[in-house]
Amino acid sequence: MSSPMPVTQDQPASAKAEQLTTTYQLGTLQREFDVRLTKMTLFGGIVSLIVGGALGFFAYQMLTSPRNINDINNAPILIIPGIIFLLVALYCFFYPIIYSSWHIYIYSEGFAYTRINKVTAFRWDQIESMLQAVTRQYMNGIYVGTNHKYTISGLDGKKIVLNDIISNVGTAGEIIADMVTRVKLPQAIESFQAGNTLNFGKLSISSQGISNGKETIAWEQVKGINVNAGIVTVKKDNQWLSWSSVRVAQIPNFFVFLALVKAIQSQA
Repeated sequence: MSSPMPVTQDQPASAKAEQLTTTYQLGTLQREFDVRLTKMTLFGGIVSLIVGGALGFFAYQMLTSPRNINDINNAPILIIPGIIFLLVALYCFFYPIIYSSWHIYIYSEGFAYTRINKVTAFRWDQIESMLQAVTRQYMNGIYVGTNHKYTISGLDGKKIVLNDIISNVGTAGEIIADMVTRVKLPQAIESFQAGNTLNFGKLSISSQGISNGKETIAWEQVKGINVNAGIVTVKKDNQWLSWSSVRVAQIPNFFVFLALVKAIQSQA
């Protein structure tokens, strides 16, 4: 097993974290991630409250001081969306309370994910694959945030999805991906050296080279592998266009794939 991750615990361990440590034998607690009120959620709540309040005020004016019969008939048109905006505002303000049971606990030997009354725990050596989709969002050319989605599958078939409901889930995802890579990379190198083919979704690696399912190019033909905007492109020697392009979100254990390719090419 690899050495513990180089992060420190910011706060004393909660009773829940200590209980999970004992139950699932996950080692020493390193980090906790929970649901917190973010600036975007707070902003959305304030805007929804203002819009809902304004619609309610205008509807009240139309009902109590109508200028004509149409005001009374049209008031419900404002009341319904006003109620919806107020409900959205309440959801935003009480967001951390609604999801208070959602936590990610990172330990030296694995991690646990709690949601309502359900606990899903993985030791690092029990994780089969991790898919990650990290997407930067833009509005009119202006960066407005990043969406994260991590799908983690265990050797026993259990699966969880981590997303931005958890605050700073991107940091949690990076830690998990790093630990999965630490465990699986030595196994992948050993399997490669034994002559096996390793599958990474639409791409596979063997001593013969890299395959996209239709064609295999030898290692000496691999000009480079680049990652840009969530797309992995494989360049073939003497070929101007990319030989293969695959989304990172479609490559299980993406960082294991990159590290394995680098290790193979460094020994060529």
